Amino acid sequence: MPNHFNCSIYTVFPSPKQKIAYPDVTLLSDSLSLARGEYLIFGPAHCVGCHSKKEDEAAVKNGEIVALAGGKFFDTPMGNIYIPNITPDFETGIGNLSNGEIARAMRYAVYHTGRVMDQECLLRI
Repeated sequence: MPNHFNCSIYTVFPSPKQKIAYPDVTLLSDSLSLARGEYLIFGPAHCVGCHSKKEDEAAVKNGEIVALAGGKFFDTPMGNIYIPNITPDFETGIGNLSNGEIARAMRYAVYHTGRVMDQECLLRI
């Protein structure tokens, strides 16, 4: 699996590169903002459903807080989907991406490479 923000079947079905500017972002680290982010990740955004370890699936279904990770694999009729690590790890996660690159991926479903995210990610964002 590549060491970049790549959760997609785009390796099977390439899409045109999208020219969407990186949004201006202000990082908030107050407890209320962090709690909202955790709520979204483990709640309505369903990030943890894919970006967690396979062995944590039961805990996720029970509403437990588990470590985010990558590496899950889904074999679908449209192709194979490999889920990336979206933790701040510099080697296997998104630690090398700028805040603008991450914000663009979350807001507009466009990877830092310019490719559009696969449909599964688009449905969940």
